[in-house]
Amino acid sequence: MESKNKLPHPLFYLFPLYVIGLYFFIVGIVNAYVFLAPIAIAALVTMILLPIARKLEIWGVNRLLAAFLSTFLALSMYLAMFVLISLQANNIYENWDTVKGRLHSTIGKIQGSIEGISGVSPDEQLEILNIPPSAVPSDSTKADKEKKRKETASSGEKDNKAEAPEKNKGVKTAIANFFDFVGYSLLTFIYIFFFLFYRRKIRLSIIRFFPKSEGTKTTKILNGSLTIAQQYLIGRLILIFFLWIIYSVGMTITGIDSPILISLIAAVLSMIPYVGTVIGYVIAMMMAVVSGGETGLFIGVSITYGLAQFVESYILEPFVVGDKVDLNPLVTIIVVVLGGLVWGVVGMIISIPFFGMLKIIADQIEVLKPLGYFLGQEDMGSKDDDFLGSLAKKLKGLFK
Repeated sequence: MESKNKLPHPLFYLFPLYVIGLYFFIVGIVNAYVFLAPIAIAALVTMILLPIARKLEIWGVNRLLAAFLSTFLALSMYLAMFVLISLQANNIYENWDTVKGRLHSTIGKIQGSIEGISGVSPDEQLEILNIPPSAVPSDSTKADKEKKRKETASSGEKDNKAEAPEKNKGVKTAIANFFDFVGYSLLTFIYIFFFLFYRRKIRLSIIRFFPKSEGTKTTKILNGSLTIAQQYLIGRLILIFFLWIIYSVGMTITGIDSPILISLIAAVLSMIPYVGTVIGYVIAMMMAVVSGGETGLFIGVSITYGLAQFVESYILEPFVVGDKVDLNPLVTIIVVVLGGLVWGVVGMIISIPFFGMLKIIADQIEVLKPLGYFLGQEDMGSKDDDFLGSLAKKLKGLFK
């Protein structure tokens, strides 16, 4: 009788509430992207700039000027990268006709090879892939377009008047998107300046949320979170720089069009674990197709990526990044996918350091220690891990 009257565990009632709360929390974060994303990015960049601001203050620069100079340095690097990408993109735009011609030629070669192997004609290939023939221009379609253009030349003014509103709408949308981008960027750097300038007040405000008896633990959490974010982010920036150099040299030697831009994109994408490398490789292979599609280009891109990944994994990363963020591979994949679903590319990039800080917090709070254990790499050793770890140590020894 006693067992029948025994009440269920409290978690039985609370679990549905936790699930509902988590759902609305994620929905709220998604809807608040425009507001929260600049703040999150500014917080991470502030952690990178904090050592610079502190060094300036040690040299006798007052906090206001130190915050301004640190923010100006970050803004200058951002503008320099923006100009570099713009120049490379403009180069692609100016040579777009040549790029399209190479792409069409490469597609024709691929279709011809497939026809020679399987006997399926190019038109049948497009039909199998459910691609309309108009999507793959050929000489005949170009001639038809030219003929149609001449036939409709007399009604050109009417067509222009009809298309003018659509063109104006597209231009207005592009201008609006550009100003939104500039506005969000400026807002982010404004946040960075104030975060640097008022960092002491922000720190004390956080400490006051917790009892005075927990002051030591709170300070330990804040210092640990700040340290792990700084080491990870600064290490990643150094890693991106070296990867950019490796990719640029390899892509230039291979003969890929716009090697600097493609290399920069590939290096920045490396901040997204696992997924970023694959995306960068696919983009580079697409540029190899656009650059002519010769077999040597594909081999060159593959060799460049293989060499870069080896250097990154076993030489650069152990030195400049190491195990700064103590997240296990399973959690890393989960948080990257979750970050992508919530905030896109921005979410994928910032998810790792934020969850690394969450682990620091969980390890210091008794009730959250199981979560910290799940996020971390404790008790995950295996023979494969031992082999890779010993290989990395041997490679380290070679470069000392």
